[in-house]
Amino acid sequence: MNRRIIVMVMLTITIITTANAQSVVGKWQCTKEFIESLGLGYWNLEGYCKFKKNGTFKAKLHRKQVVKRKNNKTGKIERKFNTRAISISIAGAYDVKEGQMSTTVTEKGISCYVEPDEYATKENPYIDERSEETWNMRAQSRREIAYDNAINMADRISNEIKKNILQGLNVQQQPIMITESAVAIGEKTYFSKCH
Repeated sequence: MNRRIIVMVMLTITIITTANAQSVVGKWQCTKEFIESLGLGYWNLEGYCKFKKNGTFKAKLHRKQVVKRKNNKTGKIERKFNTRAISISIAGAYDVKEGQMSTTVTEKGISCYVEPDEYATKENPYIDERSEETWNMRAQSRREIAYDNAINMADRISNEIKKNILQGLNVQQQPIMITESAVAIGEKTYFSKCH
């Protein structure tokens, strides 16, 4: 009799664990709490995360450069510029066991594009020569330096984002709670169901 109870309890635990692992599978929208947990310093990122049955996940985050808003006074659509467009792609592995989730992300699994500021987005001084600078090497040199600085700054920001993602997404045995509409890890809701 005792063996039957033990077998039933073990079977119930196995079914619950399997159900938790299966229910996270699918496409989820990233919440602000998830984005803040990465420590990137960009609150206006948005995106989604896909968890697959094979224990892998892919997340895509982005920030648009131009945001369109309606001016309440004039009624016209205005464009407000963010400083940089950002696009992040993350691929990793996850494991859900006994109500806890672990994730693993490597440096190879992260790609990040940060748009350089206006010095590098308007034109490339190495390719786009200006006729007035043909004989003015100092003006050409200034444009090249500004361009190089903008590209280097974008690369530094991209590398910092990758470093923070590695720290933020490599977690071990965090409590997870999954409902039909949300996934909470720890005490925060990190994902909501995509519509």
